[in-house]
Amino acid sequence: MQRQFKRRGFVPGAIPGLRRDRKRLFTVRMEGERAGQIAVIFVSQRNADDDAGYAAAAEAMEALAAQQPGYRGITSVREAGGAGITISYWADHASARAWRDHPDHARIRDAGRGRWYDAYEVAVAEVSRSYYWRRG
Repeated sequence: MQRQFKRRGFVPGAIPGLRRDRKRLFTVRMEGERAGQIAVIFVSQRNADDDAGYAAAAEAMEALAAQQPGYRGITSVREAGGAGITISYWADHASARAWRDHPDHARIRDAGRGRWYDAYEVAVAEVSRSYYWRRG
């Protein structure tokens, strides 16, 4: 059975059934203004297989990405049905490509195709403007 993604604008808190991961609604790790950065947008549909393995791999990849030259941050959200969006930010296209080609990232990406994802899409864009607001 092939699953279809519905493309919608994301408003934090507006996704019914959004589950908390380690008591967070979604993760935001960032450094400074986003304008001029490269955004790698990963939209995915997780299956229910091997949640523990997926969680360990996701945590390891987030930590590894943060150590790479040109890394500028990450924002991630996943709803209870498995649909998720992760956006990683990079200083330039070369940094984003280096992350794509990193051998550990490639190994986990292959494992994701084999075990954890039913489908995913990647888009790469340059940020022309950014805004950030937080209550309190």
